Amino acid sequence: MIFSIIVSTKNNVSVIGFVVRSICSAAIHLNLRCNVASELVLVDGMSKDGTIEKAYKEIKECKDILYDVKILKDPGVSLSFSRKVGVEHSRGDIIMFLDGDIILSRSFGLHLCKYIERAETWDALIPHTMIAPLEGFSETFDILVTRVIQKQTKNIFPRIVKATFIRGKPFLGLLSRFWGEDLLLLHQLRALKARILSAKDLVVYKYEESSFINYWRKHLRYGEGMQRDLNKYARRILLRDLVLRRLSYIDVFFPVLSLYTFVSVALALRGSSLKDSIVNGVRVSLLRYSIKLAMAMGEIKSKVSSYGD
Repeated sequence: MIFSIIVSTKNNVSVIGFVVRSICSAAIHLNLRCNVASELVLVDGMSKDGTIEKAYKEIKECKDILYDVKILKDPGVSLSFSRKVGVEHSRGDIIMFLDGDIILSRSFGLHLCKYIERAETWDALIPHTMIAPLEGFSETFDILVTRVIQKQTKNIFPRIVKATFIRGKPFLGLLSRFWGEDLLLLHQLRALKARILSAKDLVVYKYEESSFINYWRKHLRYGEGMQRDLNKYARRILLRDLVLRRLSYIDVFFPVLSLYTFVSVALALRGSSLKDSIVNGVRVSLLRYSIKLAMAMGEIKSKVSSYGD
């Protein structure tokens, strides 16, 4: 059996070394524990910061561990296109999608073996995503993601998929650019009646720059992406998701509704001291409000620009 890891990169020089090393560590466990070969397919979107050079250097250190390595380039205009290129050049029976800022945990390969040994019980796996490093705003964002969002939504995205559900099938992700690709993959798997399993012991770390400006800019882009990154077919498929997202903007106009987030965090952290629960509840509520405000502004900005065109 071959396990293919497709990594889509674009200007990730600060973290790509950790990404490659974590993949090599997982490959050792997969090979020794369950006799699974690991293939790395890195698709770079025209990075200008030395990402490819850094990746080459790290891959040289562990090339013998990997069954095969492919480093490809794409125009860098779409994360979805990058993934499609990776799928077309991969040979794995199981495929994992990683972004260039996501690192596998040390025990990832060991735990994945358990799921591979009972592969007949699932078609796609949802790893547990944590935020790193935990400092400043990234710590607050981690609480928001792991204690609030992941508990309130069913749209947690699979990253590990059996190749039979992707290879040779229409790749719905091509209907988007930098927003919505995970949602479209989820819809594709559901349409094919794939058995999607949550794998909380498969931990991955998403590297975040710990600054409020970083979160604001990123979610402003996401808001713009809801308008400009989806074509009309994608909007039709994701209509329910888009409506729910826009309904969530009600918090922006009625901030008092953010109290719900505050209560959710306080209850999730009830094992902590009262002071910590209150402080984190306030911080997470303010961050979530800011994120929704940024996305709403991004969507409005994109809409105004489209009218101007």
